[in-house]
Amino acid sequence: MNKIIFFWDSHLVRRGGVVDFLLNQCSEAWLSNNKGTKKIQSLVDILYEPEYWHRESWYISGSYTEGDNQELAVGSLFQKEPKFTATLEDINAKISSFSRGRKWVLFPWGGMHPFSAFGFLSADGDILEGVTSLYIHTDKSCSLISSYAFDSLNFTRSIRSILMGGYHVSAYPLWNIKGDDSKTLWMATDLVISDDFSVFDWWVPSGYELVEHLPAETSAQKGLNIYEISTEDSFRAMCYLSSQEPRTLVFLPSDTNSISLRRLLRKTESYSSSSDLISSDLISLEDILRDSEWFLGLDRDRIDYGYSFLVARDNKLLHRFSAASQSYDFRLIACF
Repeated sequence: MNKIIFFWDSHLVRRGGVVDFLLNQCSEAWLSNNKGTKKIQSLVDILYEPEYWHRESWYISGSYTEGDNQELAVGSLFQKEPKFTATLEDINAKISSFSRGRKWVLFPWGGMHPFSAFGFLSADGDILEGVTSLYIHTDKSCSLISSYAFDSLNFTRSIRSILMGGYHVSAYPLWNIKGDDSKTLWMATDLVISDDFSVFDWWVPSGYELVEHLPAETSAQKGLNIYEISTEDSFRAMCYLSSQEPRTLVFLPSDTNSISLRRLLRKTESYSSSSDLISSDLISLEDILRDSEWFLGLDRDRIDYGYSFLVARDNKLLHRFSAASQSYDFRLIACF
C-alpha cells in the first residue's frame, strides 16, 4: 500500500537532512528537473542546483519499481508561482504515476509561503518512518501536516483540505454545497460590521447578526466577532470583506460547539504579527478537523496571493466544492 506524507518546513537545512537520510538508506537517488535527470551520490551534488533550492520544478526519487523504467516527467504541478492552477484530476494522475514508477519520491508541494510544503511518497514503511521522524522529532519548527495510505489511482479521495487562489470569489460555491441542513453559517472576523460599509456598492446591509464577541487574549491580538449569515447575498458581501484586509475572515458551520470554536480560533488566529507565520493553517490541520465539520479561511497567506484554505471532515464536500467552482475565478493549487 502506498503512503504519502506532507510536511511544512521553513528551513533548507531540514530539507537537506531528508535527502541525506535517503542517500544513506537507499542504493540510488535521482534528481529530476527541467534540465533532465541525473544520479546523485551525496547532498553536495544538489547544493548548487537552483531548481532544488528555489520554487521551481523538480523532484528527487529512488530506483524504478520492478518492471517500470518509464521516465516520469517533471510537469507543472511543482511550479509554484502566484498564478499556478491545477485540477484534482491532474493531481491524481501525477501521484498515480509516482506511486507506480519509483520506490520513493520527494517533491515540493503547496503554494507560496506560508503554504509552501513538501511531499514524500513511498510504499516502504522503514523509509517512511525515517523521513517522518526527521520532521516531528528533531526540529519543532518542522511539522507533519498530514499522511494518507491511498489507492494509487485515486489519491484525492483521501484528502481533507484544499488550497486555492482567486480571492473572495473562490469562496462563493460554499453556500450551496456546505452539506448540512442549516440555512445559515458563521463568520469569524476581527472587523466590526457597521453602517460604514454602506459606502461600497457590493455591501448588503441585511442577512447577518452578531452572535458573540470573543475578546483578545493578549495585547498583541485583536478580539473576534462571530456573525451568523442567513442569506447568500449577505454571504457574498462578507466574502468581499477580504478587500478590507482583515486579520481574520473565517467561515464555519453555525452549529459549531462554542468551546470547540474558541479553542480552534485560539489555535489558528493567535499569531501576533505578519512575520509570525509558523501558525500556518497547514500545521493546524488536525486541530481544525477535530473542532469543526468544515472551515474556510479567506486571504490566509496574509500577503497578497489571495489564498483560501478549505478543510472538511467529509471528503465529498471538497470534491463538490471543486466541481461547483468551475463557474468562478477559482484556482486549485494543492491538497493536503
